[in-house]
Amino acid sequence: EQDCVEVLDILRGQLQLDAEVPVAAFVIVERCVQAAKSKRFLTADTWKPILITATILAAKTWFDERIWLVDVRHQLRGYFDLEHLGRHEADMCKLIQFRFNVGPKNFYEYYFALRDLGRKKIEQQQQQQPEFRRSGHRRASR
Repeated sequence: EQDCVEVLDILRGQLQLDAEVPVAAFVIVERCVQAAKSKRFLTADTWKPILITATILAAKTWFDERIWLVDVRHQLRGYFDLEHLGRHEADMCKLIQFRFNVGPKNFYEYYFALRDLGRKKIEQQQQQQPEFRRSGHRRASR
């Protein structure tokens, strides 16, 4: 989970993506999972290239402009292995038959689901912290 957030932070920062692009990327990943009809599609080994590819395709759709893979590779050099990015992109296009457009209803369903998931995660982290950290001050040592 934390790895996923870190990947998205790097992609957003290096590619200067709007906050909406990762939401659209998750919609694309879900479409791929459904189209693949295989439990082995999204695994510990494949999640990162799938998420990176979906994010790039979401950015292309969101900005409605050309984003050259050579530029993406340059901007993400040192962060990820992007040797097969073009092949991953072509495979994903074929898999979901170029259905990259995310309508408002679908977008907001994912947006609110991800927001709620984030809030729950924050609440869990706060509950795991000792009481003195949550209150904003520390106990005096004796």
